[in-house]
Amino acid sequence: MPAGFTADKRFENNGRFADFCISAAKNLKQKGSFCFCYPASRLANAFISLRSAGLEPKRLRFVRHSVGDEPYLVLCDARLSAGEGLRYEPDLVTRSDGEETAEYADITCEGKIKNE
Repeated sequence: MPAGFTADKRFENNGRFADFCISAAKNLKQKGSFCFCYPASRLANAFISLRSAGLEPKRLRFVRHSVGDEPYLVLCDARLSAGEGLRYEPDLVTRSDGEETAEYADITCEGKIKNE
């Protein structure tokens, strides 16, 4: 694990997802964006929490380890007070033939933080 890593940065130890949705809704301007990643197996719960807080999921992208694998994560962009309509982005596959895919390596900076 990276230095300084604690479970509360990865899990909902400091609040429920519904609490984060409520906080986002209070702090966003109209049509403001709330982006998050969430376990794919719990996506239905995320949608319930979003809608309860007045947020509408607008873009969704599943993350899979390999092409035939079940998604383990979902990347979502929700908007405050936006109309219905959800766009599915192409899946992000993290590995192919035992190696990181080029897209995944680019997103994660090959495990390094880029200096800007």
